[in-house]
Amino acid sequence: MEAIRKDLFILEDFGVMTEELDENTPMYNLHDLFEYSKKVGKAPAELTDDERERFRTN
Repeated sequence: MEAIRKDLFILEDFGVMTEELDENTPMYNLHDLFEYSKKVGKAPAELTDDERERFRTN
């Protein structure tokens, strides 16, 4: 059982594993975007590109 437990936690040694974002990756004010989505009665994925662009921060 101890061997299995060690295998489960082996990734802890690497820390957070995420891909770095480049400067062209769009960033959004998600709080305001989700608030707007609720207001207009749409899911965030249903927003048009123009609606989404209003919340872009870069």
